[in-house]
Amino acid sequence: MQYRHKFIESVATSRKPFLVALCFVFLGCMAACSSGTVWAPDGKGADETFSFAWISDNHLGAFAYAEDDLRQAIEDINGIDSLEFVILSGDLTEFGATSEFALLRQMLDSLNKPYYMVDGNHDVNWSENGTTTFENYFKGNAPRFCFDAHGIRFIGCGSGPMLRMGAPHIPREEINWLKDILAATHKDQPIIFVNHFPQFEEIANSWEVTNILKEYNVQYILCGHFHVNSTKEYNGLTSVLGRSLLRRTDPMGGYNIVTLTADSMLVAERTVKGPLHPVWFRGGIHEGFIHKGDKIEVSFAINGEYPQVREQWRIEEKSDIASQAAIDGNFYVYTTTGGKAAALEASTGSTLWEYQTENKIFSAPFITAEKVYISSTDGNVYALDRHTGQQVWKYGTGYPVVACPLVVGDTLYIGSSNGKFHAVDATDGNVIWVSEGFEGYMESRPCTDGRYIYTGGWEGRFWAIDRTTGDMAWEYNIGKGRYFSPGACWPILADGKVFVQSSDKVLRAYTPSGEVAWENTSAQGRESIGISADGNTLYVKGTADFFTAFDLTREGYPVKWECNMPYAFNYIPTRPVEIQGKGAVLAADTFGTVCAVGSQGEGLLWQYKISNCAVTSFCATADDGAIAMTMDGKIVKLVF
Repeated sequence: MQYRHKFIESVATSRKPFLVALCFVFLGCMAACSSGTVWAPDGKGADETFSFAWISDNHLGAFAYAEDDLRQAIEDINGIDSLEFVILSGDLTEFGATSEFALLRQMLDSLNKPYYMVDGNHDVNWSENGTTTFENYFKGNAPRFCFDAHGIRFIGCGSGPMLRMGAPHIPREEINWLKDILAATHKDQPIIFVNHFPQFEEIANSWEVTNILKEYNVQYILCGHFHVNSTKEYNGLTSVLGRSLLRRTDPMGGYNIVTLTADSMLVAERTVKGPLHPVWFRGGIHEGFIHKGDKIEVSFAINGEYPQVREQWRIEEKSDIASQAAIDGNFYVYTTTGGKAAALEASTGSTLWEYQTENKIFSAPFITAEKVYISSTDGNVYALDRHTGQQVWKYGTGYPVVACPLVVGDTLYIGSSNGKFHAVDATDGNVIWVSEGFEGYMESRPCTDGRYIYTGGWEGRFWAIDRTTGDMAWEYNIGKGRYFSPGACWPILADGKVFVQSSDKVLRAYTPSGEVAWENTSAQGRESIGISADGNTLYVKGTADFFTAFDLTREGYPVKWECNMPYAFNYIPTRPVEIQGKGAVLAADTFGTVCAVGSQGEGLLWQYKISNCAVTSFCATADDGAIAMTMDGKIVKLVF
């Protein structure tokens, strides 16, 4: 069987939308990702029967047997001559760690067939390298692809949320790339779309993705995530879910073999080095483009119920926003996963300046009277002139940085992703000290009481670091592993203690000497805490449908008030922010709704839906409004 396949690598693997767009100007109506078999408009499906291997959710690094399962699957696939290529549909690793991707690359080098991959939430959500290693180890095979095989076009793109909890979604950069690829695809050509997530209501922007896909002849969506062979129907499209490669309780792992003919797609599970089981999915291939019903629109009707809330201005970025922002008076700064830092006039939304780094940014800026400090996964910390945005200095850490900088006096403090913590002269960028030996990468912004710097990491640990020497003063080990870490919580100083909400849903107050002075589990929070302007009330956004305020002026920090919230679950770490002049505290919703509760326990005051993706940041403005941002690149000034 002849395998006819070729793609234009510079277009199909580029993560720069402007480069993709430029390429299409020159390519015109030519297919952007295939110069092999020319698709004929009168064709139906594949021009000849062919098969490929489909692996999903191998989670390399999760279990001792995960490496063995993948190695044996590769050996198995290598021995089946009829398989033309391999598709891997995400969660390739457990944590997106550099070491995991290095091992994955080494193992896939032994595969004797072409392979194409997309990333999954495990590859990007807990990544100590800021989701950059994938591209470094797999140049020319980034977590997106487009190629033709026997008249069928295969298009796959990456997944999110990147480095932040929230509902699964497809990043803004990926959607922009997908639009460009589809624009160069004949509307009648059969397409198989690949993503880690099945597209249905629980995927935050599945409505948008499927609205785009259904304008083309998309036959099926291949995906994983749920670790089972199954299907889901949504918005006129069928998602076919594949099992996890992992063996779990079975003696061997397994994957699927997909066979495409002129009029059907068949999927059968194969036990590694064992039998091919009966076909469990059989679907037809449609001839020509079939319009698949009306487009889905997200409802913003909730906004009509609270007419006192309105948007003063709105900006829509071309990249995701996975960080919190910073504000100083009328000066507002945010960052994007496109590597950009931008300063706005808070009252009008007018852009003051922009600065572009060399890779994604997941961290919040820090503003001083003269400078703005940002960190990037390009491995650098930048000092920018507050007024012009021009670079003043750059400090290289030698490894991607996802942690947020803290500036105290003339010193900048920042954690890294390779077990180091840095103190840098904030005036010139010269290193003061570098402390080593910290397990797990750092993501949040530290705080300080003048003597110690306090910060948490993603190996279940919280530290106090001597400000002068960089020596570790003490360490508290949660003792439950990475998924229960204080890694994303910004610690808060109050009443002479440090309050931290780790992802084990335990709220703790540490003394400066490292003792746990207080614990609470009733609030059921997960990293998301805030404090009142007077420092007397601690706010905790629960993961379920309630919000809790603790009284820090009374012994034992009793619950001051608690109110029900209009959502069922909420795992995003966005900090609650008090709007003091309006007596409101803002809480972030997983699906793009800002929720305001009364700061004196009055309950829910209002809701305002900005998007359908997670709210990632709040900043109170000088006029008692608020600027909120969402994961899919929306920035909105709200007045109420």
